[in-house]
Amino acid sequence: MKTALLFLLTMSVCLGLRGQSVITIGSGSDSQGYPFALFGGYARSAAIYTSGEIGISKFITSLGWQVASGDIELCPVKIYLKLTSDATLSPTTWSNLTSGATLVYDAPVSFPVADWKTIDIADFVYLSGQNLLVLCEANYGGNGAPSNPFFAYSYNSNKHEKWQQYYTPPTGSGSVDNFRPNIQITWFALSDPNQPSGLMAQTASTSEINLSWKKNANNNDVMVAFNTVNTFGVPSGNYVAGDTIAGGGAVLYNGSATSYSHNTGLNPATTYYYRAWSLTATPTYSTGAAASATTLCGALGNFPDTTDFESPTFPPVCWSLAQKPWMRDGTVSAFGIGTGSAYSNFYNELIPAGTSFDLISPTLNLTSLSNPVISFDHAYATYGGEVDRLELWVSSNNGVSYSLLNTWLGGTDGDLNTGGAITEPFIPVAGQWASKSYAISAVTNKILLRGVSALGNNLYLDNITIGEPMVVWNGSVSAQWNNPLNWTPNAVPLLTQNVSIPSGKPFNPVIATEGNACKNLVVQTGASITVSPVGSNLTIWGDVTIQNGATMTNNGSVTIKGNLTNLNSN
Repeated sequence: MKTALLFLLTMSVCLGLRGQSVITIGSGSDSQGYPFALFGGYARSAAIYTSGEIGISKFITSLGWQVASGDIELCPVKIYLKLTSDATLSPTTWSNLTSGATLVYDAPVSFPVADWKTIDIADFVYLSGQNLLVLCEANYGGNGAPSNPFFAYSYNSNKHEKWQQYYTPPTGSGSVDNFRPNIQITWFALSDPNQPSGLMAQTASTSEINLSWKKNANNNDVMVAFNTVNTFGVPSGNYVAGDTIAGGGAVLYNGSATSYSHNTGLNPATTYYYRAWSLTATPTYSTGAAASATTLCGALGNFPDTTDFESPTFPPVCWSLAQKPWMRDGTVSAFGIGTGSAYSNFYNELIPAGTSFDLISPTLNLTSLSNPVISFDHAYATYGGEVDRLELWVSSNNGVSYSLLNTWLGGTDGDLNTGGAITEPFIPVAGQWASKSYAISAVTNKILLRGVSALGNNLYLDNITIGEPMVVWNGSVSAQWNNPLNWTPNAVPLLTQNVSIPSGKPFNPVIATEGNACKNLVVQTGASITVSPVGSNLTIWGDVTIQNGATMTNNGSVTIKGNLTNLNSN
């Protein structure tokens, strides 16, 4: 039987930038799935932290939970904060507790390692003398995740309540217990006037971000400004919408409302930063609450498009992850060319067999393509014969639902296997890669690549390309166009095939012979192609696109049957 621990309140004040401080409440080492119980389908957790534990009035900017054992599973979560005079909890509904609460976080999150996990929340004003109710939702869905993190808690009588239900959110009363999660509260001193609480910036579309906030206890008006960089000046004097603030920021709104829709002049896939100040009639301004949001990506319609994972940003811009997340390896790349790839960790025995890893494409507009295909490079080894797999799922309703299009099997003899059977974590070398290509329908507007673990070994992907059927220059051996080892797949292009020349390869192609041909040719930014010497030739039976920053040098003969598009600026 576990021995009950006396509750210990430890308060560590860590001074940082702008007077930042941290309070740690709880030191128990026992663990549970709450407050984010991914195994429950839909789980809820409410915990009360008292005024005696929190202390003076403060501006809370982030919350942290002590992860006892980690898990990389992604889960959509919501966090609410609420001031209350109640010191304990009693069975009630989740809707009753969240009524009047301030939503301070709404996004997917994972808890991968055993340590404190800090979440940057919408800033919240805590007033001394009140208890703080922390309300957490885990909306994994279905019957829950196959594995999940656990969180440390301390024994506190009737200060924690939980709900759990499969397939749909719980509607009944919760179960009160004594297992309150340990928490860290990061805060700053309040300003005069007090800040607005819960400034949330939530993306609505490619060109709209919705802002909401709660006014302070004195019901002061609020001024909101935005910037494309996270730099704002200190407001002084009177402003109206459209005014700029010396030092950074343009005023969007100034008045008594509690919401604003920013829907003018926004670009897709762009991050916008916001600052909101309470102000008095004088005017005197608070120090400002901060938020940011990124507009949705527009539909991708410029093809071929290649995702090569060279950027450390992961997932790549406009891509997304679900379930167990794919991860980036910054040390290996397809055929030894480059420095990045994506991989699913099937080797990890703590991740149950049958677990899915989802990598989801941007929204696609394939109407310009006659015969769209998805192509990619891959590397895989089994451990001892386990049959991991890669599945291709497609959607025609922008990800609302998907259908399975194809499955590639691992194991010892499956068509994924490039590295044999390895009992250590598989990290591919240059010769342990291969390529795949598969036709997709022109009505497809989302693609999902799902790795499914059988506890074998790691699966790597690189150079995911969407476009017409094509061969791609890898330049791994030499500059010779006619060497099949310089192409993916390993074959010199035919006059019926589309060709893509990407940048960053060891060699750029040189055509030094007669009789070379392809269908369409795309020379990507930073790449080059050369036809030389005199007597050498290349015939393109379709179109040629030379992207901005790419070059095409002709000292021989180049015949273009279609259109030439040179995107280099004049």
